[in-house]
Amino acid sequence: MSTAEGDEKAPPVPFVHHWNAPGVRDLPIPPPSCNGFPRVNPIPLHALRFTPLGIYDLHRHLGVFAHSPSIWNTYHYRFTKGRIAWLASGASNDNQHHPSDPGFFPELKALRESLPAADDGGYAPRVEFVNLVRELMFDVATMLDRIIDSTTLIIHSEGTTRPGTPVRPEYLSSTVYVPPTFLAGNPSAHMDIARIVQQYIETVGVATVTAWATNAKCAKWSICNSASGTRTPNYIRPGLVIPDAKKPGSSVYVFRGRPAGSLDPPGAAPVPAPSRDGSEEPYSQDALTLMDEIEHNHALMAEIDDLRGHITVLEDVLQRAQSAMASREAVHEAAAATAERTISSLERQLQRVQVSGSSAAISGAPANARPPSYASSSQFFTPTKTRSTTQLFDSRRSPRMISETPLPLTIACLEDCSALSLLPGIRLMIRCAPSTRWYEELAGLGCEAKDVPRLLEALTADMGL
Repeated sequence: MSTAEGDEKAPPVPFVHHWNAPGVRDLPIPPPSCNGFPRVNPIPLHALRFTPLGIYDLHRHLGVFAHSPSIWNTYHYRFTKGRIAWLASGASNDNQHHPSDPGFFPELKALRESLPAADDGGYAPRVEFVNLVRELMFDVATMLDRIIDSTTLIIHSEGTTRPGTPVRPEYLSSTVYVPPTFLAGNPSAHMDIARIVQQYIETVGVATVTAWATNAKCAKWSICNSASGTRTPNYIRPGLVIPDAKKPGSSVYVFRGRPAGSLDPPGAAPVPAPSRDGSEEPYSQDALTLMDEIEHNHALMAEIDDLRGHITVLEDVLQRAQSAMASREAVHEAAAATAERTISSLERQLQRVQVSGSSAAISGAPANARPPSYASSSQFFTPTKTRSTTQLFDSRRSPRMISETPLPLTIACLEDCSALSLLPGIRLMIRCAPSTRWYEELAGLGCEAKDVPRLLEALTADMGL
């Protein structure tokens, strides 16, 4: 930790300048979690470091709209990125591109030392700070391409990986900036861009991770020696060349590495990829084939999982449809049964009404009423016991009495033949036609030929013939 950022043992010297910099408690934002609480007076501008504490003290120097907190709250991230740009300005030309001592740059050490250890809550603020720096880099590139109509390609690969991750391209990834307008207007260049990024991951990305691990060993960091779990290679959707933007409407893309040589043009010689120990020995053909098979297996497993999910959804839809169909069938069956009962009841009521009305009409008809004309039949039925018309219509049994004679056997036969509606006509036939003509009269009334003998037998039994 630098002396400027350390705790002061001597009494603080009053800090005065014409900006009237606010104190720690005057800012509308809390100080960062850092090793060494912000001093009473901010660190001088020339001594600020590229750390969250340096950004915080720069806020104190430049002001944070204390008189209007809403402005700061609305544009907080923009102000913070502006402070980052203020501190980073000129770094590309400062001639400090090679650390004096082997290992990490002093800026990395300063950032690490200014925050608590990862286990003590220092991981989140460090990640947030790095993300802001990276976003600012992409923001500036985006505006540069807009103001001069240029095309910039930024490929960024980190040196850190999860513990236990193999240092091979198919386990790494790169964050890439490329103008979306260029991608939309040049679809033929998609494969070339993907090959450039893949080649970068195979060479620069792998070498960067290897160098980071070497520097961490030199610094005697224990994190590089830990490992947990089994890592799986990147899954890339079959046929995917340019991935989706990191966020909707963004110009930043995350390219996941593939096995070495996956995107090489046909017939191209394999490009050596650095191994885990930093040597330049290329992968053997068997190893590349195995990597391809592993990637293909992962793709198949992912596709199987998708299909299983789709099958589960379809089974659920089918089950709901079957339940709904069963419910509808039950409702329809109940409605049909109710309708059948209603129809049967109405038919019985109608038959009773017809029988009652016909009996009343026949009873009130004159004795000399002419019988209806029926079609004659060549077949006759001769009852076993015959009586003459004179005997039938004697003084003791008038036509009115005959029409009111109960006919239980005849009615039962008519019900059995579903021809109860013929009863009024049969009673009229009894009054007006001799028994020798009943066979053809019954046929003329509409009785079926197979039912006429049985009906005639029941009628003669009721009449006592």
